[in-house]
Amino acid sequence: MTNTLSFLNEIDKLLIDGRKKLQMNIFDDLVSLPLNHIVKYLFAHPPYRNFAEQQINDIEAELLRINRLIFIETLLHSLKQQASTQKLNPADQEGLDSMKYLVKKAGPFTLLDKQKFDSLVKKLEHLNNLSGLGITERERVSIVAALNLAKGHWYVCPKGHPYVITECGGANQESRCPECGEKIGGQNH
Repeated sequence: MTNTLSFLNEIDKLLIDGRKKLQMNIFDDLVSLPLNHIVKYLFAHPPYRNFAEQQINDIEAELLRINRLIFIETLLHSLKQQASTQKLNPADQEGLDSMKYLVKKAGPFTLLDKQKFDSLVKKLEHLNNLSGLGITERERVSIVAALNLAKGHWYVCPKGHPYVITECGGANQESRCPECGEKIGGQNH
């Protein structure tokens, strides 16, 4: 019973995360459908019987696969939105293709698959950041919405901390970065 509750809790988190981050058709086909199969399997199993170790490993592997599938599909969607400003080099495209293959291939998602995927995430980490700002497109959009900014331009201080300047029609004010104290803004921002 403990395993079933743990699995259901993890499935709930994946459903919420996938629903928030993915387009509905991708969510339905690649996240919701396989998770529903797992739920049916869990409830087909008598509650008084324990799962075999292999059953537990298989379910855990599938949950890891779906977690990573949500990550790569979210990243691909973000990159597609930025396609006009950011061109992928062949090595990056090959890495993304490998990540897609690992989470969509037939058969179990193995420990080796997980390690390869996670290694590619680190290698392609720069793709998940808005160019030069160190934040994702989703984070930038959230900041703009939270501050109710109608327009603005993003910059990075000399030490790499992102900031935004609004009402930009000819900069004439200078300030200090709240993170490190470096000079920001002014005539040449």
